[in-house]
Amino acid sequence: MFFVKLWFVIVSCVGAITVIQSRMHPRTDTPVVHISKGVAIVDISPPTKRIVEIYNFTEITRVYGREFAGDLWDVASGDQLRDSFIPSADSKFSENTPYGRIVLGRIIASSEQSVIYEIVGIPGLLIKYQANCVELDPEYRLSDTSYVHPLVVDYIYGRKAARAKVGPAIFFLSPPGRLCVSRGGKCVFKMNAKDFQSCVNRDGATLRYMLMERIQGESLYAFKSRFRKGIVPLYTSLLIGNAMIASLERLHKVAKTIHGDIHTGNVLLERVDVHNGTVCLKFVDYGRSFSNIERVNHTVRDVGWAEHFLFSSWELEGYEPAARDDIERAVQATAHLMMPWSYIETEQRIAEFGADALIHWKRSYYWFVEPRLARSLGYDPVQALEISDDYRTPIRYNLQLIQGMVREMKHVNTIPPYSDLLHGFRATRGLVQVARASYIRQRIDLTRTIAPSSSL
Repeated sequence: MFFVKLWFVIVSCVGAITVIQSRMHPRTDTPVVHISKGVAIVDISPPTKRIVEIYNFTEITRVYGREFAGDLWDVASGDQLRDSFIPSADSKFSENTPYGRIVLGRIIASSEQSVIYEIVGIPGLLIKYQANCVELDPEYRLSDTSYVHPLVVDYIYGRKAARAKVGPAIFFLSPPGRLCVSRGGKCVFKMNAKDFQSCVNRDGATLRYMLMERIQGESLYAFKSRFRKGIVPLYTSLLIGNAMIASLERLHKVAKTIHGDIHTGNVLLERVDVHNGTVCLKFVDYGRSFSNIERVNHTVRDVGWAEHFLFSSWELEGYEPAARDDIERAVQATAHLMMPWSYIETEQRIAEFGADALIHWKRSYYWFVEPRLARSLGYDPVQALEISDDYRTPIRYNLQLIQGMVREMKHVNTIPPYSDLLHGFRATRGLVQVARASYIRQRIDLTRTIAPSSSL
């Protein structure tokens, strides 16, 4: 019954969108701008200058799934009713929202095409601005795909994650407006000025904002920065890695969502207690997410389409991302935590040799020891432990088993072995704990043995 109802909604959406387009397009001389196979801009609504988007729901359903298509229809319908809430490109540090006129505070985070601000006087709320410059860049060849604006994707899947208790609450998504004319204020992105200006000059460049809950915590990247040379203790890293796998299982099964961009900057650590072994974390930035549905088991891009070290080996090969890629990225994020900053720099240097070199590194090498390249010391977190050598071999063996489980997910639709991975993390953590306790006891016993006897 559910699928019958949802299919009816999608068919209705297609018909309604066609009617909306026929009503709007004759009103101005605005040409239709095809952003991708799934999205086109047909009008600019006066007097607020809201960008009017239409969607190819057949394509959207094929790529994102029927449930997403139904949610997207709700977004498109809501956009028509919220002209007064489009991002104000003329006002750099204030915004009209359903919560009233707000003033932007301190910048919390920024990326290539997004920025997150505190809101003055509302401590539990954040506002995120995002453009679609990367999606419009011909270098990424995304115009032949069916992508929609990344903040729309973030909004839809972020709400699913929030309901599954693995993401912050999402409260509001603005309609699309025109992009800022200069890189600053609401568009103070990390992209350089030249790339930003190229985006401004492209048809289809838009800006949206989203209101979201502020999580009390810090990213894993910031957490790593608190340790000397960025080296998070092995036990703590394994504890966090275990929590990431458990949370991803909930995201995949309960929210039925693939995150698509797991790395230390997109994982917020609310609490970690190494004494009782508890970790509370949430995932953020769902702009590259999609429904956990069956994917085609063949490459859809050529090797070399991307050369970033954070991509999984299968993504680099050109496969559509799936649950297995979230898992590989999470395990590699665990390795990043326990390694010095030079480990990440080494991966970046490998990436300079191209996608094939990165794929070879991810498929053939042991992730839990730093490769010995120029300017790296070959750091080994297991060797660095103050434990008996008798424990080092089984700890390394367990880490190899975890890595092996990741590499065995050879089919794009493989269901990750969540339970086995969780058991592997717990067992390895237990070995570290036992090895450390044994080493301390041996030191105490040795001290007692060699201590001089007191004389009266």
